[in-house]
Amino acid sequence: MARYQLAFSSTLATGAEQVRAVAFTPAGVNAELWPWLRMRFPGAPFTSLQQVPVGVTLGRCWLLLFGVLPADYDDLCFERIEPQGFVETSQLLSQRVWRHERQIVGAAGSPQCTVHDRVSFTPRLGVPGFLSRLLIGRLFAWRHYRLRRRFGHAMP
Repeated sequence: MARYQLAFSSTLATGAEQVRAVAFTPAGVNAELWPWLRMRFPGAPFTSLQQVPVGVTLGRCWLLLFGVLPADYDDLCFERIEPQGFVETSQLLSQRVWRHERQIVGAAGSPQCTVHDRVSFTPRLGVPGFLSRLLIGRLFAWRHYRLRRRFGHAMP
C-alpha cells in the first residue's frame, strides 16, 4: 500500500496564543472546513484540545459534506497533545492510515505565528491514491486559506 505525505504552512498576522485558542477547538476546526465540510464530534463536547485524553479513540467523527451529507468519518485519536500542537493518528472510512500533525509556533508576545500541517495517509483499497492526494491537498489548502483570511496573512 502506498503512503502519501503532504505539508502546508501559513504565516499569520496574529500571535500563536490567539490562534491556538481558536484553532484547537471544534468550532475552530469547523470554521476552517466550512462550507465544504463540517465535522461532528462525538460524545461530550470539549472546548479545547487540552481536555482530550491522549491515546484513546474519542469515537466516530462524521465529516458532513456541505454540513449535511455524510461523506467520511474519522475514528479520532490523538497520539500527542502539547501546548503548541498535536499529532492525530486515526482511521477514516477512506484512509486505512491517517496521521495529522499540526504545530502553531511563534515567539511569546510576537504579533505573528506560523501554522504547520503535515498529513500522511494510506488510502483504503478501492480509493485511488491520486484522488486522495488531490482531495486532501485541496482541503488543507482551503483550511490554510481560511486561517489566513481569519487571522491575516503575514510575510515570513
